[in-house]
Amino acid sequence: MYQLNNTEYFFDTVKRTYESIKPVISKDCSKEDDIRPIGQRRYKWERIQKVDDNTYVLIDGYWGGHGRDRENVTVAMAPITVQRREDGDYIRVRNGTVGSVWTSRYKFLMRHLPRGMQFIGKFKEGSHTIYLPQTDKAYPLPKSTFKYDYKTCVIEHDGNEALWFKQPDINVFERAGHELVVTTSRLDKDLKKQLKPSIKEFFDWMCIMAPMLQTDWQATETYLKELKFNGWRVTPCLGSQLIQDIVTNPEHENRVALAAVLSTEFSINRVKDEKDLAVLRTRYNRFMNKALRLYKTEMI
Repeated sequence: MYQLNNTEYFFDTVKRTYESIKPVISKDCSKEDDIRPIGQRRYKWERIQKVDDNTYVLIDGYWGGHGRDRENVTVAMAPITVQRREDGDYIRVRNGTVGSVWTSRYKFLMRHLPRGMQFIGKFKEGSHTIYLPQTDKAYPLPKSTFKYDYKTCVIEHDGNEALWFKQPDINVFERAGHELVVTTSRLDKDLKKQLKPSIKEFFDWMCIMAPMLQTDWQATETYLKELKFNGWRVTPCLGSQLIQDIVTNPEHENRVALAAVLSTEFSINRVKDEKDLAVLRTRYNRFMNKALRLYKTEMI
């Protein structure tokens, strides 16, 4: 059983726990698979894996399928990595991927991060941070742009969006590793002012057009392909430049497609009164702020 210890470094806790757990042997896995669950043995997907003598990963799922890159994918996507280097111990914390809600990962981080480090999620705002109580500092934990093709079993992209921390003492951590560009909750007022007339004009035009647009799943799929996005989670995934081009150009060839997709996303045809309209405006503005990247960024 995974147990934190106030008298040892986190690397030693993970190593000790790994060595104390017998590998699971069943019809689905052998001793050579080295599956060592952190908690109850029936939850095999939550486990500790030894990468080498100086690296262990705490894993919350199976991310590599059965391809030749399975091991690399699992290690790359691990929510918690601990390493012992010549100059000290380090821990890496990684979020899930862009465009998805990783509830199980958030819970995993809440349970298994070391003392002196906390995962804090403001889920309505989509905000995730790692908080260090000893220094009263909080660091945004960005979503990852990691992409893995399950058909070809190849890692297509890894933006390396993860936070590294060094552990100089028991239950003490400090930011280390490469810097990351993260989006803040502060709007770029100058850019917002510049685009606001176009954003409002597109909203008014979309509301007029909505009753005349097809919004069934087949039509929506066609519109998404026109927008060069093959999927259903449109709001976090369409490119900001494309949306800006459409919103600012009344003659853009994809204007109807974007209006139809957003009409479906925001259920415009269900708006019945002023209260519904106010909610729609709020959702639309929040989407545009994010899609057009109107929030300021900072290095952490």
